[in-house]
Amino acid sequence: MFAGPALAQDTQPVQSTQTTQNKPTAQNALAAQDTQTKQVAQNTQTAEITTDNLQLETVTVTGVKGFGTDVTLVGSFRGAKLVDTPMTVQVLPHDLLVSQQALNLNDALRNIAGVDNSQTSTVVTSGQSVRGIPLDNRNAYRMDGSLPVINLMDMPTEDKERVELMKGASALYYGFASPAGVVNLTMKRPTQDSMIDADVFGNEYGALGSHVDVGGTTDGGFGYRVNALYTGVNPGIKGTVGTRSLLSGAFDYSPIQSVTMQLDLEYLFKSMPEPTIFRFSTVPTPTLATPYPAITLPNIHAIDPKNNPGPYWTQYRADEENALSHNVWNITDAWALTADYGDSRFARNRIFSTIQPINVTTGTGTEQFAYSIQQSENRNARLQLDGKVATWLLVHNLSAGWSDNIRDTYSVTAPTTACAGGVYTVTCQTGITSVNGVTVNYLNPTFAPLVTRQATPTFTGPTTRVDDMGYYLFDRIEATDYIEALGGIRFGNYHEGNVKPVEAQTFHAAPTSKAGSLVIKPLGDDELSLYGSYIEALETTAAAPVTANNFGFQPPPTPSFEREAGVKYQPWKGLLAQVSYFNIGRGNAVVDSNNNYGLNGRSKFDGVETSVTGDVTDDLSVVVSGMVLMAKVVSGTATCGPGATVGTLGGSCKVFTPTMIGLNVDNTAKSYGSVFAQYKLGGLFNELEGVAVNGGLYYVGARYINPLNEARITDYTLFDLGASYATDAFAYPLTFRVNARNVGNRRYWAATDSNLLAAGQPADVEFSLETHF
Repeated sequence: MFAGPALAQDTQPVQSTQTTQNKPTAQNALAAQDTQTKQVAQNTQTAEITTDNLQLETVTVTGVKGFGTDVTLVGSFRGAKLVDTPMTVQVLPHDLLVSQQALNLNDALRNIAGVDNSQTSTVVTSGQSVRGIPLDNRNAYRMDGSLPVINLMDMPTEDKERVELMKGASALYYGFASPAGVVNLTMKRPTQDSMIDADVFGNEYGALGSHVDVGGTTDGGFGYRVNALYTGVNPGIKGTVGTRSLLSGAFDYSPIQSVTMQLDLEYLFKSMPEPTIFRFSTVPTPTLATPYPAITLPNIHAIDPKNNPGPYWTQYRADEENALSHNVWNITDAWALTADYGDSRFARNRIFSTIQPINVTTGTGTEQFAYSIQQSENRNARLQLDGKVATWLLVHNLSAGWSDNIRDTYSVTAPTTACAGGVYTVTCQTGITSVNGVTVNYLNPTFAPLVTRQATPTFTGPTTRVDDMGYYLFDRIEATDYIEALGGIRFGNYHEGNVKPVEAQTFHAAPTSKAGSLVIKPLGDDELSLYGSYIEALETTAAAPVTANNFGFQPPPTPSFEREAGVKYQPWKGLLAQVSYFNIGRGNAVVDSNNNYGLNGRSKFDGVETSVTGDVTDDLSVVVSGMVLMAKVVSGTATCGPGATVGTLGGSCKVFTPTMIGLNVDNTAKSYGSVFAQYKLGGLFNELEGVAVNGGLYYVGARYINPLNEARITDYTLFDLGASYATDAFAYPLTFRVNARNVGNRRYWAATDSNLLAAGQPADVEFSLETHF
């Protein structure tokens, strides 16, 4: 669980990771990476080991061409080799993201089995579930393995060197965290030589944009990497045209040889209408004779994905500012001190619209609108000491640290005001409030008229605060070349409460969390490893969704644990195969039959997953993954149904409510799979030098839309095709790319959860032209 974060940095070679004139082959690139790794200062296990000759590992990721990678840069494993990491970690390097023209996390993470979208439209935000468990949008997405950025808008990939997902619990390092995993977004770092990459891109629906990437290092040793982007957004859905922009900088400086200072800055902006999604707020009432009445869903094949039943004025407007300072002092060859401080600020105004189907045959439904404001801020500090100590034949890789993560959130929805008689008129509004009774037809949609802002509504709501502080200690013990044992403990001090309008504590806990794992290397090298791990912790429960009666309510944390066992095989550098079994237990947070959100019982998740990622040959690169998952509710209590008097079953509660125990966790499929491959044709035909073709298949199984399993969306498979051409025939190298998504225009449900349902995006053809100088 240890790596020297002072030295485990994501650095760049002289050339950019993007297309350059001197394009290395996969074999040359892998050989370069191998040479770099051999230069790492490593401890050689001998009969006598002394602390004096120990050094921290210096693992450098050099932006090797292809899909292969050797190390992880997330959490307590930062800088560790993937084959030695006792958890499932999958890395999506820059070349893969560029080949697919991935623009956000939805595009990137679909390459990993067991990842699917939850709740809302995939056009505006990038909310994911991993292994059937939603990621915490305020705590599970990390910049450079440290700062928790707020994932309530599209997280761009243009300024990222790589995206990696560490599946499973990570609470010992990151505090209260979901056992689903952690997404790490690694910023592009400064290059040694000056470079400029520029590209223009667009799609068949008329969206056009440009991006510039500038890097270098001055004579004084100051390194810089600046990315700027502005683009139109048009997913091909009627009335959803907008813009997004990005400005970021990564800066490195070493005032003296033993000190490294890094500063990462990022500004994001996005504005566009948000497509309407379906909401089943009116569902059949369970009875003793029919405990699980079925909800009839709209026929997805009859819904044109290019149509949007929502009006153009349902605007989503958000911006985010992220800043991270990372500072390292190499005290000696064997000891380093790291100090991080970061801040993530997010603000959005949102008019969120939903449709309650009335007649799924004719397509009629009732549309509802709600205007919400949200402001969030994460402040994160970490102080960590890393070192190596020898005791007889054992080498201890130690990490001891303190971290504090303070998360403030202000979320309100305008008060609901229904128009008299359920008839929509603009005069019944005092501002933008929730509007009921707008009749629409989602099969042949027409826009609802604009809500007139006669007066600004008065928004009131509490500002909630989570203060998650803890002290931790990790020890990775190297016992010969064949065995590594890892152990960790965290002493937490966790507070939840309100800071405005009245300061009040609602929850406090001081848990002690533990973790342990064992890695066995039968061959005594980095080719094959077998591992088992156990991690326990408390996790922060996600806040209530915007559609719940108690929107913004923060339930208390809940205990979680994860067991995992697996095998990793690396036949050569740049290609990694993984197979693992996992067992996760956690609290069950659901929206009940009264539309109130809270904890109810526990769920367990058992599954097997496998993946093969990297460069098979000089010309063939692949990312293949699959998962089989069984997610069940194992405990819980029944609640009163709609209109019932609050009480207990058999008491004052007179409405029958079935149990969720034994049912499938909503928004979890039993099987997932993805395949993406790229082949360079120059290896077959000299005249096709520079030409590459790619293709992908992405499968998600059937999923239930609510905890009572009253309706299930069907499985789907999406098919993509692409090609690229790189040439040096002009003054500067050029790369042309074209990618067709959802070939065949498959109609499918992309996201669901808590009785919400969002249609998938239509087919799209994207193109780009990139140059480097």
